[in-house]
Amino acid sequence: MSKPFQKHYVKSFIYSQTHRDYDTGVKWDLSEEITLENALRFATAYEFKNVSDTCIARLDALVFDPARRIQLAQLYKISQWLGPGIIALSSRAGSLSSKEIEIIGSRVMAEIAKRRDERASASVHWDGMLRGTVLVHIF
Repeated sequence: MSKPFQKHYVKSFIYSQTHRDYDTGVKWDLSEEITLENALRFATAYEFKNVSDTCIARLDALVFDPARRIQLAQLYKISQWLGPGIIALSSRAGSLSSKEIEIIGSRVMAEIAKRRDERASASVHWDGMLRGTVLVHIF
């Protein structure tokens, strides 16, 4: 697969593998999300599966926010994170923040809205009585 060469991908990958920034002498912390994401970006672009798998495993222990996991799943083809992230956001009480909507994008937001609507519809049954989680005010 031919991808354009981008120096910052290579530098990020080298830094994450050697733990040292040779320009400054500063040690890199592989527990930092940004370092792992940069290495994952490079590994994904150049199809280094072993490196990708290692980065994903380490990120899995660091990233807990469902919106951020969805974002990473979309960017780096982490299929095992997309479904659980959508389920977490669609089943959560309360609305999504503007920041979360910006992070996940309109396609995923539409899927979350659809699932929330389906869940709300499933909780309402009519057989002469109203059941479920819907409150009715009669005036």
